[in-house]
Amino acid sequence: MSQPFIFIGTHRLKEGKLEAAKQLAAGLTQLVEPNEPRVIGFDVYCNEGGTEVSVVQIHPDADSMLFHMQLLREHISSASDDESPLDVTTNVQVYGTLGDDVLAMIRQFNPEGTPLIVKPRPLGGFVRSAAEQAVTS
Repeated sequence: MSQPFIFIGTHRLKEGKLEAAKQLAAGLTQLVEPNEPRVIGFDVYCNEGGTEVSVVQIHPDADSMLFHMQLLREHISSASDDESPLDVTTNVQVYGTLGDDVLAMIRQFNPEGTPLIVKPRPLGGFVRSAAEQAVTS
Protein backbone atom coordinates (compact mmCIF):
# COMPACT_ATOMS: atom_id res chain seq x y z
CA MET A 1 0.00 0.00 0.00
CA SER A 2 1.29 3.47 -0.82
CA GLN A 3 1.62 6.08 1.89
CA PRO A 4 -1.62 7.93 2.76
CA PHE A 5 -2.34 11.61 2.32
CA ILE A 6 -3.00 13.20 5.73
CA PHE A 7 -4.57 16.63 6.23
CA ILE A 8 -4.87 18.40 9.58
CA GLY A 9 -6.60 21.77 9.77
CA THR A 10 -6.59 23.52 13.14
CA HIS A 11 -9.13 26.22 13.92
CA ARG A 12 -9.74 28.54 16.86
CA LEU A 13 -13.39 28.53 17.95
CA LYS A 14 -15.47 31.61 18.58
CA GLU A 15 -16.13 32.12 22.27
CA GLY A 16 -18.89 29.88 23.60
CA LYS A 17 -19.25 27.93 20.34
CA LEU A 18 -18.09 24.46 21.39
CA GLU A 19 -21.60 22.96 21.13
CA ALA A 20 -22.05 24.48 17.67
CA ALA A 21 -18.67 23.00 16.68
CA LYS A 22 -19.84 19.56 17.86
CA GLN A 23 -22.95 19.90 15.69
CA LEU A 24 -20.85 21.01 12.71
CA ALA A 25 -18.50 18.04 13.18
CA ALA A 26 -21.44 15.61 13.37
CA GLY A 27 -23.02 17.08 10.23
CA LEU A 28 -19.79 16.94 8.25
CA THR A 29 -19.20 13.36 9.38
CA GLN A 30 -22.68 12.39 8.22
CA LEU A 31 -21.93 13.96 4.83
CA VAL A 32 -18.43 12.53 4.36
CA GLU A 33 -18.94 8.94 5.52
CA PRO A 34 -21.57 7.82 2.96
CA ASN A 35 -20.33 10.01 0.09
CA GLU A 36 -16.59 9.43 0.27
CA PRO A 37 -15.91 5.69 0.52
CA ARG A 38 -12.20 6.18 -0.19
CA VAL A 39 -11.63 8.24 2.96
CA ILE A 40 -9.72 6.15 5.49
CA GLY A 41 -10.35 8.44 8.46
CA PHE A 42 -12.22 11.66 9.23
CA ASP A 43 -12.11 12.88 12.83
CA VAL A 44 -12.48 16.16 14.69
CA TYR A 45 -10.60 16.71 17.96
CA CYS A 46 -10.94 19.49 20.53
CA ASN A 47 -8.44 20.84 23.04
CA GLU A 48 -9.13 20.64 26.80
CA GLY A 49 -10.37 24.22 27.00
CA GLY A 50 -12.87 23.86 24.17
CA THR A 51 -11.30 26.77 22.31
CA GLU A 52 -9.66 24.98 19.38
CA VAL A 53 -10.48 22.07 17.06
CA SER A 54 -8.45 20.08 14.58
CA VAL A 55 -9.94 18.22 11.65
CA VAL A 56 -7.82 15.15 10.89
CA GLN A 57 -8.36 13.45 7.55
CA ILE A 58 -6.61 10.37 6.21
CA HIS A 59 -6.96 9.76 2.50
CA PRO A 60 -5.42 7.04 0.34
CA ASP A 61 -3.98 9.75 -1.95
CA ALA A 62 -4.21 13.43 -2.86
CA ASP A 63 -6.95 12.75 -5.44
CA SER A 64 -9.23 11.63 -2.60
CA MET A 65 -8.52 14.91 -0.79
CA LEU A 66 -9.30 16.88 -3.95
CA PHE A 67 -12.63 15.06 -4.31
CA HIS A 68 -13.35 15.80 -0.63
CA MET A 69 -12.73 19.52 -1.05
CA GLN A 70 -14.86 19.63 -4.20
CA LEU A 71 -17.71 17.79 -2.45
CA LEU A 72 -17.58 20.06 0.60
CA ARG A 73 -16.83 23.30 -1.26
CA GLU A 74 -20.01 24.99 0.02
CA HIS A 75 -19.41 23.90 3.63
CA ILE A 76 -15.75 24.88 3.56
CA SER A 77 -16.54 28.28 2.04
CA SER A 78 -19.14 29.00 4.74
CA ALA A 79 -16.82 27.91 7.55
CA SER A 80 -15.78 31.50 8.11
CA ASP A 81 -19.19 33.20 7.94
CA ASP A 82 -20.85 34.84 10.95
CA GLU A 83 -22.91 31.74 11.81
CA SER A 84 -19.92 29.40 11.87
CA PRO A 85 -18.40 28.35 15.22
CA LEU A 86 -14.95 28.62 13.63
CA ASP A 87 -13.09 31.86 14.22
CA VAL A 88 -9.82 31.49 12.33
CA THR A 89 -7.68 28.74 10.87
CA THR A 90 -4.47 28.73 12.88
CA ASN A 91 -2.58 26.28 10.67
CA VAL A 92 -2.84 23.56 8.07
CA GLN A 93 -0.59 20.51 8.00
CA VAL A 94 -0.27 18.15 5.05
CA TYR A 95 1.60 14.86 5.08
CA GLY A 96 2.14 13.20 1.71
CA THR A 97 2.52 14.22 -1.90
CA LEU A 98 0.11 16.93 -2.93
CA GLY A 99 -0.39 18.09 -6.47
CA ASP A 100 -0.90 21.62 -7.68
CA ASP A 101 -4.71 21.20 -7.73
CA VAL A 102 -4.86 20.20 -4.07
CA LEU A 103 -2.45 22.95 -3.05
CA ALA A 104 -4.48 25.54 -4.95
CA MET A 105 -7.71 24.44 -3.24
CA ILE A 106 -6.13 24.43 0.21
CA ARG A 107 -4.92 27.98 -0.42
CA GLN A 108 -8.33 29.00 -1.82
CA PHE A 109 -10.13 27.89 1.35
CA ASN A 110 -7.66 29.44 3.80
CA PRO A 111 -6.84 33.11 4.24
CA GLU A 112 -3.51 34.34 2.94
CA GLY A 113 -0.94 34.08 5.70
CA THR A 114 -2.40 30.89 7.23
CA PRO A 115 0.62 28.75 8.11
CA LEU A 116 0.83 25.76 5.77
CA ILE A 117 3.19 22.96 6.79
CA VAL A 118 3.85 20.37 4.08
CA LYS A 119 5.85 17.19 4.65
CA PRO A 120 5.70 15.30 1.33
CA ARG A 121 8.39 12.68 1.86
CA PRO A 122 7.49 9.61 3.89
CA LEU A 123 10.46 7.90 5.49
CA GLY A 124 8.60 4.76 6.52
CA GLY A 125 5.59 3.42 8.33
CA PHE A 126 2.30 1.71 7.57
CA VAL A 127 -1.45 2.10 7.80
CA ARG A 128 -3.54 -0.73 9.18
CA SER A 129 -7.25 -0.72 8.43
CA ALA A 130 -9.90 -1.75 10.94
CA ALA A 131 -10.87 -4.57 8.58
CA GLU A 132 -7.32 -5.95 8.65
CA GLN A 133 -7.28 -5.79 12.45
CA ALA A 134 -10.60 -7.66 12.71
CA VAL A 135 -9.24 -10.53 10.61
CA THR A 136 -6.17 -10.94 12.81
CA SER A 137 -7.97 -10.60 16.14
